[in-house]
Amino acid sequence: ASGMFYLSHRNWPERQRFHIAAKDVPTHILRPGSAEEILTEFGEDSAAYQVRVLGEFPEQGEESLINMRWVDDARKRGLGHGLPLEMGVDIAGFGRDENVAYVRGGSSVLAAAYWRGRDTMASVGRIIAFQQQHQASIIKVDYGGIGAGVVDRLREQGLPVVGVLSGESARDSEKFLNRRAEMFWGLRARFEAGDIELPGDDELRSQLIGLRYQYSSTGKVQMESK
Repeated sequence: ASGMFYLSHRNWPERQRFHIAAKDVPTHILRPGSAEEILTEFGEDSAAYQVRVLGEFPEQGEESLINMRWVDDARKRGLGHGLPLEMGVDIAGFGRDENVAYVRGGSSVLAAAYWRGRDTMASVGRIIAFQQQHQASIIKVDYGGIGAGVVDRLREQGLPVVGVLSGESARDSEKFLNRRAEMFWGLRARFEAGDIELPGDDELRSQLIGLRYQYSSTGKVQMESK
């Protein structure tokens, strides 16, 4: 559910599109019974059945963390403004990554801010302005790497900030490799339960459905590297 071919079927209304499912293919081209074999082997909800039989983009690829349908449902959901009002901030490292801040009210994502640049003091200023604009009660910042300096400066300014170390041990260390995997799995659970509402942000949608997980050699859930 990404790439130029996918976008051509979603965001380009001037294009003429064709959809062909297995039932539309003549039997002299598609071997009789092949669709039923895929259904029996993989199941109706599998990516293999959705692509090879229904001719649809898969709702979820192999080892995808979050189902595409869950994300689309979350964008249409009307949970309303809830509490608490909290901010989450990820400070970019080197390269082309963006600094990102989100505000949520209860289960609803209310606002987002993105900016480039590695000037930590400039980022602190943006975070303070964003927090004051939305009256967030707490600011949670990824404390790893360059984010540590941002957390320290926000504390010095008297802001309600909490440093989050995604690389630290998980609370359930038997199931998850680290805290990052555990937090992302919690996000997955929210989507699956319908306990999250998202804005209509196509870039966010693309990144969410692109998340992948795998299992470590000890059987623990871990997120695919960025």
